[in-house]
Amino acid sequence: NEDEFNVVFLPVFTSGFNAQDYLLQIYNRWGEVVFETNDYLEGWDGTYKGKIAKDGVYTYRIEFKVLSTDERKLVYGSVTLLQ
Repeated sequence: NEDEFNVVFLPVFTSGFNAQDYLLQIYNRWGEVVFETNDYLEGWDGTYKGKIAKDGVYTYRIEFKVLSTDERKLVYGSVTLLQ
């Protein structure tokens, strides 16, 4: 909505993960990937194919590796997009 709040969806990692082994995916309600990145500093700006995505609930999937144990973690959740 062009205000300065919540401009992108970006998970916050402080430490303890391998930045070279990270994946964030955002899915629409039909299971289509609308955003994907391997850069933990890059967030989703609510667009899809260069256009503003429709309002609604989107599912996210984050995959990363824990540095101390070399364990692979998967985190799932949802984010609501409102324009």
